Parts: sequence; C-alpha cells; structure tokens
Amino acid sequence: MNFVQWLIDNRYLTNTETPVPIKRGGSKFFINSKAEHGEVRDAKWKKVGDFFVDVKYRAEDHVQNIRKTLRHLNIQDLESAIKIQI
Repeated sequence: MNFVQWLIDNRYLTNTETPVPIKRGGSKFFINSKAEHGEVRDAKWKKVGDFFVDVKYRAEDHVQNIRKTLRHLNIQDLESAIKIQI
C-alpha cells in the first residue's frame, strides 16, 4: 500500500497506466482504477488514493507484483535499486 502511494505521490501512476497486471499477467490485476479484475475472481481490494490494490497475495507474490508494476510503469532503474527480503 505504501508502494502504491509512493507511485501516486511521485506521479508514476496515473489512470492511463491502469490496470497493472499481476506477475503472471492475464486478466487479473494488482492495481486498477476500479475494484475489479478482467474476469470475476476472488480478490481483496484496498483503496489507495484514486486506485484499488488487490492485496490478497502471499508475501512472495507481492514482491513479484511490485517488480511487475515497476516494469509496467517503465521504472527499470528503480527496480534494480530496490531490495526486498522475505
């Protein structure tokens, strides 16, 4: 949630970049402008600013979703600088 707020505060995330797919891609999203996936699926949405984040993932999957988000938003230099330990 802090990660998404940081993206918003630093203007990396806007409505034009959503939805942000999960690490596996497909029609399930990590971040979206509405609390829904491309298909009906189980989710736990939390609102962050004007966006919704599906927080129903294991810690390891959250790390992969964060990395996928950075690639989706074309923030490669930041991806290599972030180190997350589980």
